Amino acid sequence: MKENEKDNVVVNEKEDKTNTGTQILKDIKDAEQTDDRAEENFFPEGRTVEKCKEGAIFQPFRIKDIVFLAVMAAITLLTSSVMMLVVPLLTTVFGIAQLVTGLQLSVFPAIALSKVRKTGSLFLTALFTGVIQLFMSPAMFVSNLVIGFILELLVIAIFRGYKSDKAVFFAVALYNPLSLPFNYVYNKIINEAAMTAVAENAPWAAVGMAAAVCTLAVVGTLVGLKIAKELKKAGVLKK
Repeated sequence: MKENEKDNVVVNEKEDKTNTGTQILKDIKDAEQTDDRAEENFFPEGRTVEKCKEGAIFQPFRIKDIVFLAVMAAITLLTSSVMMLVVPLLTTVFGIAQLVTGLQLSVFPAIALSKVRKTGSLFLTALFTGVIQLFMSPAMFVSNLVIGFILELLVIAIFRGYKSDKAVFFAVALYNPLSLPFNYVYNKIINEAAMTAVAENAPWAAVGMAAAVCTLAVVGTLVGLKIAKELKKAGVLKK
């Protein structure tokens, strides 16, 4: 009898341990399911924490992001050096500087923003190009920063960042054309009559040049986006 009682006790203990282990596993599984449901409720449409970080309006810049933007800004400046050839025409032909740099100031920024789709990317690009331009013309430096800042605000308000190609197109296509009215107002404020008279003496010619600059900006932005897509397909332009 005593041996049977001992055997029963051992069996009961084993069953208790088994039941306890099963209960623990069940509790863990229930907790995991609860966490999953909580995450689904907090991040709708099956989004994860990482995906939500990627979709955030403001994201921190990595060193390689800043380096890439700086390199693209340097390429933009180098290819825009052709503007020096038309400096004598600045007081006779409205928007000539924007016309000869229209493609450069849209193709390369479009590639830059296609890779670094973070709020502030355009402003950083404008800052990098503006720092060099400061030694040539303070107006160009101020124009870059002000226009870059305004476009960043518009992109945030309308597109909530550069997640879509539409946002990149919007910002880059307006970047160079907006310098036309800005430079006019700036020169008006500082009483640079020679610069403002170019538009005032030939308003229709100024309108035609503005249309040409806008056209080049649109074409250049589309070309830049296309190049960026091809580079991504080839594995050259990685995130």
